[in-house]
Amino acid sequence: MKHRPDGLITLPNGKRIAIETERSLKTKARYQQIIASHLRARTENLWFFVFYIVPDEQKKRALMLLFDTIKQVIENSQQVTLEAKHRNVFRFYTMDELKALELTTYA
Repeated sequence: MKHRPDGLITLPNGKRIAIETERSLKTKARYQQIIASHLRARTENLWFFVFYIVPDEQKKRALMLLFDTIKQVIENSQQVTLEAKHRNVFRFYTMDELKALELTTYA
């Protein structure tokens, strides 16, 4: 993988979730690369979801808006248009939301 997540969680059912922690936002171009890498990892069954963990609601909104502006990524030298099935891989949580999250819903 060109991009490695900050961490991985393995649920009791064996599904893996990649964890990304964001204290400050990256450029749109960098997120395009990261998204493509995560989607490739999901295709290869390395992990199923990607959780972005941010410190507060303001950063969460900003990150979600930035992701919404990304319409395509480059995969194997080809442009891939992001659809709902691609976007549903990525989940966004504040630290407080993560504490209250019931991970069994992802089982």
